[in-house]
This record gives sequence, structure tokens and C-alpha cells, in this order.
Amino acid sequence: MSELLKTQKCPHCSYEVDDSQAEWDEGHHNVTCAKCGKDYIVVTHYKFEGFEVGNKCDWCGELANELSHPHMFDMAIGKGMCKDCWDHDREVYKGSYGEDIGEFKPIRMEEKPLSDNDTSNVSIIE
Repeated sequence: MSELLKTQKCPHCSYEVDDSQAEWDEGHHNVTCAKCGKDYIVVTHYKFEGFEVGNKCDWCGELANELSHPHMFDMAIGKGMCKDCWDHDREVYKGSYGEDIGEFKPIRMEEKPLSDNDTSNVSIIE
């Protein structure tokens, strides 16, 4: 296998293809040079570097290393909130209502998230 190039170039006339016109999909591609009109093949290679895995924040939808249960003003049973959303809400509630929801407290891994049907920790006050 020859050296991998960082740009797509015609092997006949060395015309460098603009990135917006290059073949970016992985695999073999038949290409006709826009300058000399000759055909050539481009094989695009990608290297798998691994997976980034984490939790999904139920508020912003972004990847988060840690989640917290929702705060007292935004109860959504079974949902998790990332630190960025927590900090945003904390500033909003402090500024708008003078209430502090407190520091972000991540859920411990062994702690089971609440489900909509879980009543094991619910007390009924009469």
C-alpha cells in the first residue's frame, strides 16, 4: 500500500481537488479529473480510534460524564441532568427567584435511577 495522502490529487496531472469536491465517503471511488479529464481511482481510508461513551443529558441531549437527579424546581422522575444544565438552571433560579438549587451532585453508579413506577422511596403524608 502506498503512502496515504491528505489531499485528493490526480495521479496524471497532479491537480489538487478542492476539499468540497473530494470523495470523503469510505471506500473505492471512480473519479474523472476536472483538469485533464482522465479517470483514476480514489480509495478513502478511515482509522477507527474508539468509542466515546457516556450518559445523555435529558435536557440538552449532549454526552455527559456525570448526571444528577433533577433539582426541586424541575422534577422529572427517571431523568438525568448534566453539570452544564444544572449550573445554567442554578444561575437562572438564583437570578430570577432568589432560590439556590445547590451544588451539582452526580448520581453514584450503584445508585439506581428512579422510574415512573418506582414508589419504594415514596411516603404518603396524610
